[in-house]
Amino acid sequence: MAELIVNPRVMQKAQLEVRSIMAGQRRVREAALSDLHYLRAVIKETLRLHPPAPFVPRVCLDDCKIQGYDVPWGTIAITNVWAISRDPKYWEDPDMLRPERFESGHGFDYKGFDFEFISFGVGRRMCPSINFSHANVEDCSGQPPVPL
Repeated sequence: MAELIVNPRVMQKAQLEVRSIMAGQRRVREAALSDLHYLRAVIKETLRLHPPAPFVPRVCLDDCKIQGYDVPWGTIAITNVWAISRDPKYWEDPDMLRPERFESGHGFDYKGFDFEFISFGVGRRMCPSINFSHANVEDCSGQPPVPL
């Protein structure tokens, strides 16, 4: 919410989209959520800027070599998701809230395949409740969505 307050243009655009899609409806319907493309982009951009788990620890299960460094088994490696999400190598204006970067088929998703956008982790150990948490954020009306 703080990002929307300091970015009134983004908040206004999201409000207009919600009001136009939900016009005449008293309750949020699950089917309508799929039409809220800009709101979905705002959520992704917010998760990029503020990942739920900014540091993700993993334990090395075997001896290995990474970029010339020997890493013994049992070593705890920590992925800095916050730094990756704000790396100017991958993101133009990385500290700015720009939901448009996720619009029009930009392809980034939190399925763990785009390593520059790993808000929910990556691989077998990624968060199992991605879809559940995303649905709860999309429907912030205070009432559960009504299935069709």
